[in-house]
Amino acid sequence: MDGGSAINGYTVKVRQADGVTFSETGAYCDGATLTVINTRTCQVPISVLTSSPFNLPWGSSVWAIIQARNIIGESLFSDAGNGSIILIAPDAPINLASLPRITNAYQVGL
Repeated sequence: MDGGSAINGYTVKVRQADGVTFSETGAYCDGATLTVINTRTCQVPISVLTSSPFNLPWGSSVWAIIQARNIIGESLFSDAGNGSIILIAPDAPINLASLPRITNAYQVGL
């Protein structure tokens, strides 16, 4: 606080894959909850960011803008910032078969 009224909420928006449009993440970053207000953090599942309306592909930076509220009104939105990249662990391989012709003391053929 810089001598102003206490923050009583935030609006958090994440940029969609089009690189222009920002949308709210619903309940995942609900800036009206005391948890988000007090900790100034929230977590959005990758499954939300990779589906509509965000549609962010693997390897994308996650860009967000934030607006603060108090009893006086709302601030301007912040400049867009990022600090996360969508990294998805690959699924486990299926239907593996041994390839004995290339298996030796240094490699396993699958």
